[in-house]
Amino acid sequence: MENNSISEQMKRRNELLQDLIDYISIELEALGMGEQKSKDTAEEIALKIHEKWRGLVIVFPMRPALVIEKLKKQVLNSFTGKNIRELVREYQVAERTIYEWILEEQRKKINSAQGKLSLE
Repeated sequence: MENNSISEQMKRRNELLQDLIDYISIELEALGMGEQKSKDTAEEIALKIHEKWRGLVIVFPMRPALVIEKLKKQVLNSFTGKNIRELVREYQVAERTIYEWILEEQRKKINSAQGKLSLE
């Protein structure tokens, strides 16, 4: 039984590495790299990632800071002043969070504008 679970773990690990290679390859092709070159480069990248972090357990956060910042920009760009409920549903973000982002953005604009005022 233990050998079976080990072989299943190995399959999942190999599938993960292959998925990474496939995803990188697709992205490189989308950037204009040829099919074979993108596959070769993707494999090199994946193997370098494997070499650097092999043996570690890596957990990707559900919403890392980079994703949150991108989400925040999308929400703020979509905000019309009257569509808060639509944004809550579309982006799956709490209404309170959206209002906090709006206030934060308004404060930034006010602070930026105040820095430009001349007292002369």
